[in-house]
Amino acid sequence: MASARSTLLHLLHECKNMRELKQIHTQIIKSPLLPKDDQNFLITRLLFFSAISDSGSHGYAIDVFRAIENPNLYVYNVMIRAYACRKIGGRDEALSFGSLLLYKQMLCDGISPNCLTFPFLVKECTSRVDGGAGRSIHGQAVKYGLDSDVFVQNSLMSMFSECGFLSTARKLFDETPARDVVSWNSMIKGYLKSGSLDEALKLFRKMKKRNIFTWNSVITGFVQGGRPKEALEPFHEMQITGGDIVRPDKITVASVLAACAHLGAIDHGI
Repeated sequence: MASARSTLLHLLHECKNMRELKQIHTQIIKSPLLPKDDQNFLITRLLFFSAISDSGSHGYAIDVFRAIENPNLYVYNVMIRAYACRKIGGRDEALSFGSLLLYKQMLCDGISPNCLTFPFLVKECTSRVDGGAGRSIHGQAVKYGLDSDVFVQNSLMSMFSECGFLSTARKLFDETPARDVVSWNSMIKGYLKSGSLDEALKLFRKMKKRNIFTWNSVITGFVQGGRPKEALEPFHEMQITGGDIVRPDKITVASVLAACAHLGAIDHGI
């Protein structure tokens, strides 16, 4: 016979809307066969649905969070993620710093962050284009020895690039031993956004594995940077070297047509 915990956990996995979630929540609270530890575990999973799911309720998630006596790292990470991704807070100025405030509260509760904490804190700084706060979060990542994690590094590179701290982003990039496609794309995008097209192109040429985001970034970046003829070069290269791995999409086509229009060569086309 299935335990109360496994039954309720299954119901949570199958949950599709807030009406069902509230019914499950009531069962969790009122179940006489459910030990306190199991109840706490299920509440954290219920919180995830309410805070992160598109079918969840932000207000309900906040109420659930506030009712948890001793929130653990998992709980804080869920809420930090929800705030940073604007699942909670929206445009409310008081709530828009929610992830950073929660992080401070988490530290005050004696809970140390992990590699899942920082990418969403950095995302908050990126969305606000707040390089100062980003530097502080970078310092925290170093303090807790998590700055070498590739996901943390990539989020930091992206944030510093978006905020205009290209030298800092490049330093992180050069010091990253396990660079992946996200690392390269973040740095290339940063150079393109700042107008450093030649630097972006240098990295692009050094990149061994490119995805559609890489190609589109360079093509679009050169069109927007006033160098449409050079934008067509990577497009032609993409058709030759991309093969069946990377194919042009709507963004590629739109950028190439824009380049042709700038050159007065629509018949040059695709």
